[in-house]
Amino acid sequence: MDFLNKAKEKITKTSNDVAKKAKDLTGLAKMNNQVSANENTIKATYAEIGKYVYENQREDAPAEIAEWIAEIDAAMAEIETIKAEILKMKGNVKCENCEKEVADSYPFCPYCGNKMPEPVVEVIDEEEIKEVQEEAAEEAVEEDAE
Repeated sequence: MDFLNKAKEKITKTSNDVAKKAKDLTGLAKMNNQVSANENTIKATYAEIGKYVYENQREDAPAEIAEWIAEIDAAMAEIETIKAEILKMKGNVKCENCEKEVADSYPFCPYCGNKMPEPVVEVIDEEEIKEVQEEAAEEAVEEDAE
């Protein structure tokens, strides 16, 4: 019987140890989640502060902030240029009223009814076409020679 009592005590102690470790691990996971949540709050708050400064204090910003503002302005301008190129490649324009993407052939915006601007037709000079054809022919001859 002594053997069974020792085995029972050992099993009870082991199960208590396992339960304590599980509780500790659960507590650690909760604390790690709290740390992550607070770090995310800090990051979001930093972003909001930066956005506020950019939008409201850009005129009176110190030099070190003015550099960052200039970087943001340059990136935003580049984004707008690229977006305009993408629209053009897709054969679309942005409605000036609702800012939705509309085929450049539509006379009116299908979303808000706004009159769309007349499509701009690019006129290509025959000399330009000739130059491009000549350059392509020269490149083809050079590739054949290699």
